[in-house]
Parts: sequence; C-alpha cells; structure tokens
Amino acid sequence: MPKLQLSYLVDLEGTAAWRWRVVEEYPEDPRNRRVAEILDQLASEVAALNGSPLHLRLETFLDVEMLGQEISEMLRAIGFRYFPQSAPQLIEDIITILEHRYR
Repeated sequence: MPKLQLSYLVDLEGTAAWRWRVVEEYPEDPRNRRVAEILDQLASEVAALNGSPLHLRLETFLDVEMLGQEISEMLRAIGFRYFPQSAPQLIEDIITILEHRYR
C-alpha cells in the first residue's frame, strides 16, 4: 500500500496551475498554453496510477533528499525540453532518472 498519493509526489496540478499563471503573464507566447493543457491532461491520467507498480517503485525513493526538486525540475521541462506522451511514461522516466542518480 502506498504511503503518499501519487498526485502529491508528482504535483502535476500545481505545475499546471503555475503554467496557467505564466499564460496570463505572457499571453503572446503560445507554448505556455499548450504546455498547461498537456500538464492538465497528465494530471488527470496520473490519478489512475495511484497504487500502481510505478507508484510503488517511485515511493522507493522517498528517502532521497532532493526528490521533490528532481521531480519539479522534470515537470517544469515538460513541453520545452521533455515531451512525455502519457503519465505512465512520465513516471517511468522520473524513476529512470532517480535510479541513475541515486542507486
């Protein structure tokens, strides 16, 4: 059983809300709106992964001091340097980076 909700560990809703504020600040830049919409979609998908094997694998990194920062950096890159096709791909890619850096 997971210790934390996956949406808490991977705060796509918070990142989407931040990106929507950027859309208001820079309405002339279409990238921000596109990315905010992608983040909203990923946020809706991640709920279905709660308790999944991917979620449980991600939780094995709860002891990593920089976990929140690592995930936040990845989420901020979505639509600019990183283009996940789905929430499962996003979670798998986060795990891969964490495994590379911390295991």
